[in-house]
Amino acid sequence: MSTRIGNVALWVSDLERSERFWTDGLGLGVQARIDTPDVREVLVGSPEGGTQVLLSKATVASEENRPRPDGIWKVFLDVDDVHAAFDRALAAGATPDREPFVLELPRLTITLAFVRDPDGYLIEMGRRV
Repeated sequence: MSTRIGNVALWVSDLERSERFWTDGLGLGVQARIDTPDVREVLVGSPEGGTQVLLSKATVASEENRPRPDGIWKVFLDVDDVHAAFDRALAAGATPDREPFVLELPRLTITLAFVRDPDGYLIEMGRRV
């Protein structure tokens, strides 16, 4: 039996704004759109595969009853160029959290940067050196 993570869903306050940020600002593509009576969703991810992010906006009718989850710490994106990804995210409306830096660990050296998306989710961008 094989198990893998398909996507992580995030509640967003403005679906169109979040879609623009995650596609134009972070370079992911729209994989699917889902509309139900309770929620509108846009699935974003890389055409190369991997875990996807499901941007979710409750409909007006279901907003009052939607779950209020807690516990999301960050979303990690593996990028080709951390500095360029950081700059592009800022240009798309991200709030800087930590500018690009190199982290040296015993078995790993990685360039990292942190931004917050329009809803305040922490986005970590990294690339192994």
